[in-house]
Amino acid sequence: MIGKGRNIIYTPYKLIDESNIIQVIQSALGTFRENAEDCRYLYNFKDGQQPINRDNCEKKVMPWINCETVDNVAKEVYDFWIGFAWGNPISLVQRGDADTDEKIAEGIKLLNNQYALSGNAIDYLELARDIEVTGVGYTYIDINKEWTEDESYFTRDVLSPKSTFIVRSSYYTDKRVMLAVSLRQNEDRTTYYTAFTKDTRFDIYKKEEKINDEIVEIWKQEPFSPQKNYLGRIPICEWIRDVDRTGVFEAQIDALNDLNLRKSDISNGTEQNIQAVWWANNVEFPIEEVQNEDGSVTMQPKK
Repeated sequence: MIGKGRNIIYTPYKLIDESNIIQVIQSALGTFRENAEDCRYLYNFKDGQQPINRDNCEKKVMPWINCETVDNVAKEVYDFWIGFAWGNPISLVQRGDADTDEKIAEGIKLLNNQYALSGNAIDYLELARDIEVTGVGYTYIDINKEWTEDESYFTRDVLSPKSTFIVRSSYYTDKRVMLAVSLRQNEDRTTYYTAFTKDTRFDIYKKEEKINDEIVEIWKQEPFSPQKNYLGRIPICEWIRDVDRTGVFEAQIDALNDLNLRKSDISNGTEQNIQAVWWANNVEFPIEEVQNEDGSVTMQPKK
């Protein structure tokens, strides 16, 4: 819900495995779709799609004049925070004495170098866009299976909040992450879900089939699923901007909409007054009777 942040998805299961993976994903989709729809709205709002709401009242005075001015302060706020908070890529620093922990210092240096080789600067800005606009962001980290010289040992990709979600535990008190899911949809409306637990990868698809003149959803695992997750941990990481999980301008959307409405009304008033003064549009002059030479009477504006 806009203004309330992206909802956290929970599962009551102590363990997610082949017996309940499809049920967990199905239960999570309702909350995920609500979050994804909020994300679409926030992306569009940042890009200037901010309709003027006049409470469904039609403009009755000079209806051909209907200015809709979008100030788009949201884009200004977004640009500021991208520059202020995300001006430089993440780099790791050491806590402690470098002289006594040479191995740690060398490890941090190596890891920073691997980040740079993985194209961290470009991905960093893409991740920043997601986090600042929607309040959440996701990255997928994996071993670089096609490693060559002068390449990073790992790959890092940014996943969209509109197609990725995390499922946390309501069973454990630490609300630990139990499952991470990324999805995609083909032209035939078949949806594919790639899901990770700490030790397993699941590949699941959902498609629609016509059975007895009814459209039915069919959920199945791919023949090669499940597979072992050799990383030993969930490779999709969730980033949040703040504990409320909202975008940087989200709390002020009502005020921004009101600003757009007021500026639009001022623009309407200015244009209407100019047309009234210069061309006398929509102005009623006093009427007088004029006696014609033939004895008839004509009504005309009084000068």
